[in-house]
Amino acid sequence: MNQRVLRLFVWLSLMVVVESVAAQVSGANIVGRVRDEAGAAIVGANVEVVQTATGLRRETVTGSDGGFSVTNLPPGPYRVTVRQSGFATQVQDVSLVVGQSATLVFTMKVAPVEETITVEAAPPLVETTTATLHKAIDQEQVQNLPINGRDFTTLAALIPGVTTGNRAVNQNYDPVKRRVPAISINGQSGRNINMLIDGMDNTDIFMGGQNIMLSLEAVREFDVITHDPKAQYSRGIGGVINVVTKSGTNHFHGSAFGFFRDDNLQSNDAITESLGKPKPPFDSQQFGGTIGGPLKKDRAFFFFSYERQQEDRSRVFNSGGAFPELDGTVTPQPFRQNMYLVRVDGRVSDAHSVFVRYAEQDNKTLNLFFSDNDAPDSSADEFNKLHDVTAGWSALIGSNRVNDFRFHYQWFENLLQNKVSSLEVPTLIFPAATFGASQAGTQNPKEITYQIRDDFSWTIGRHNLRFGGSLIIQPEIGIKGDFRHNRFLFANNDYDPATNTIGPTNQVLNYRSWSSPRFDIVNKTLRHYGLYIQDDIRLGRVNISAGLRYDFVQNLFYNRGTLAEQIVRENVGKVPGGPKRSEPQDDKDNIAPRIGVAIDLTGDGRAVLRAGYARLYDPSSILASTLFADLEVPQRDGSPPFNFVFVPGSLLDVFGIVPGEIFDASTLPFSFPIGFVNSPDMKVAHADQVNVGFSYEIASGPAAGLTFDVDFAYSRTRELTQGRNLNFCLNPDCTEVNFP
Repeated sequence: MNQRVLRLFVWLSLMVVVESVAAQVSGANIVGRVRDEAGAAIVGANVEVVQTATGLRRETVTGSDGGFSVTNLPPGPYRVTVRQSGFATQVQDVSLVVGQSATLVFTMKVAPVEETITVEAAPPLVETTTATLHKAIDQEQVQNLPINGRDFTTLAALIPGVTTGNRAVNQNYDPVKRRVPAISINGQSGRNINMLIDGMDNTDIFMGGQNIMLSLEAVREFDVITHDPKAQYSRGIGGVINVVTKSGTNHFHGSAFGFFRDDNLQSNDAITESLGKPKPPFDSQQFGGTIGGPLKKDRAFFFFSYERQQEDRSRVFNSGGAFPELDGTVTPQPFRQNMYLVRVDGRVSDAHSVFVRYAEQDNKTLNLFFSDNDAPDSSADEFNKLHDVTAGWSALIGSNRVNDFRFHYQWFENLLQNKVSSLEVPTLIFPAATFGASQAGTQNPKEITYQIRDDFSWTIGRHNLRFGGSLIIQPEIGIKGDFRHNRFLFANNDYDPATNTIGPTNQVLNYRSWSSPRFDIVNKTLRHYGLYIQDDIRLGRVNISAGLRYDFVQNLFYNRGTLAEQIVRENVGKVPGGPKRSEPQDDKDNIAPRIGVAIDLTGDGRAVLRAGYARLYDPSSILASTLFADLEVPQRDGSPPFNFVFVPGSLLDVFGIVPGEIFDASTLPFSFPIGFVNSPDMKVAHADQVNVGFSYEIASGPAAGLTFDVDFAYSRTRELTQGRNLNFCLNPDCTEVNFP
């Protein structure tokens, strides 16, 4: 464990005396109405809400319309008690999941003597208070549904419109994200997911997608917002995943688990079988456990989880007979991973709660391949290390105001190390196989993130008003590497890997060169400022949600002093379809309105009609292109800049390849450095989302509790980054600029 992170965690733990924090973005709400048997509103009734697992207690009174609202509650089981003089006391149990607004209706009966009535009916499953399209994967589903690989985000695919975007268990949208699931919502890229853990950011702003992964045993539940998130959520044009980790309770509890598979349970793959070779070895072991309980009853709790994964799988090479001497070659791909999580919760008083949580993930995978066609010796090793600390303080002010403050620190480093040095060996790409250095290239991205956010909620009559802000500071976002990478695309498979010679019938169709030995570059300190205001208004059966959000990301776009930028400035307006501005500028007008309407059609919470609109801005994954533009700038240590070139077309004459003659591939040249630049017109991507839907729950009969949802969702995204090739051809018959 990183010593600096350990000291920070211990220091924060000493501040903790107790209980779960009710987060603005990782909690739940209870809203309801209290009326008499004639249907008239009961004003001034006392409503008490107690979390049965920890003793957390909140109180409020009903307003002029008999309504009440208790916001920002930690997910879990609750007992709601309603008292009013002259009426029998009513008690109802309800279990809250993250992101939920449970609606309860109490019909009070006149009682001349003290009497308590327990309401057995479950609250409606249909959510009548919001137009946001979201579904929670609750604790029971997380614990009981079988998952191959035990990655909890796989369960997100249970939500309509959600798929896992990765093509296989160890492939993803980027070489440094091989085992990180690419969750696609409504067809969006996995790069544009906004993932929160305990209310704080877990999004990789460099490459996109999520950063740290958690053990399934450490996750209590999570909410998937597929459309129209409220104003407290930033980013997420590709959807929001809001994760809540487990915490301790008043009872000691623990678990131990082990999942084991080996090649005795595996069938032989078709390629190996057809070649008459033995079954490739396979062995997988996942084991660990959890423990949690009280440090002091109703006051302090702890939770700890650990998971170890050991997997020995293999890759079987198949060129379809193009290179028969290599077909069936088995390459072992061992994977080792540890995941830890420890959390301490506490309640200083009935009005003040605190918590601190630390998570760590480290793993390594050997012999990764950039594509299925890579030859057995064209692989790379990958290593990941992540630390994540979150601490929070929640203060109840009176009975109707809650302030929630949180601090977050995250450290992430990845190393992708080529087995064959791209400084010495080019990459030869044939239709059936790729030889030489891995196309991934040796690279070492690193991110350090600090985040603070504060959210304030205030219930005033029919209004649940919320406003707040966040600041994310990332002083270290950069990448080190060792590229001198040259990729040659050939027309056919006429190649002898044993002698490294190109056959007489082959020709080069395409050449791409990356050139920068031992580069080390970093972005300017990135600062993301976010402010929002949100009002949820109850008007009888109609609930209106209106919000406004503003985001500003500083140092996302700036002039990096490259030769390519100078060329662009000197030629503004001269290139068809080229940029209009000469200098890049950070966006300062990212104002995002959010509005939704939900109508309880029947008044009993069983049928709802909803509609909503949201604008979202998302800078995720833009930095991947801006940092690679930065690679052309002289580095921190004064080393030469990184350079990039892409040259399409037939290049026989350039490389001295004579048609009809055998060619020695080791004589292929290296590096034609040409600038790589971002357009000065680049802006933060934004999406406009609209949804209209209807939900209905069957109240009685054999199908009681069955819910039907019908939704129309529309999203239009603009300003997504797109590459354009402005290089000059090297072909003898090409003299003009190349455009896509």
